[in-house]
Amino acid sequence: MTENQAQKLWEICSSTRLMNFEILGTSRIVVAVSVANHDSERPEVIRILRDQNTMGPPGACNGGMVMWISRRTWYPVN
Repeated sequence: MTENQAQKLWEICSSTRLMNFEILGTSRIVVAVSVANHDSERPEVIRILRDQNTMGPPGACNGGMVMWISRRTWYPVN
């Protein structure tokens, strides 16, 4: 996802969240964006998220993450 697409999500969807994820075993930080599941079916959100790469399977529970983070689908911002 581009920075412009992430900014558009932020403008149209109040449930948009931006997080920095550290890739374990590296010093790499990945910036990712997500919207709440109830907003992911909105047509304007679908247009932005369609064909985007995700960081992992939706709903994947990652150890050490608080539940609201692990239950969202995250899209890396390039």
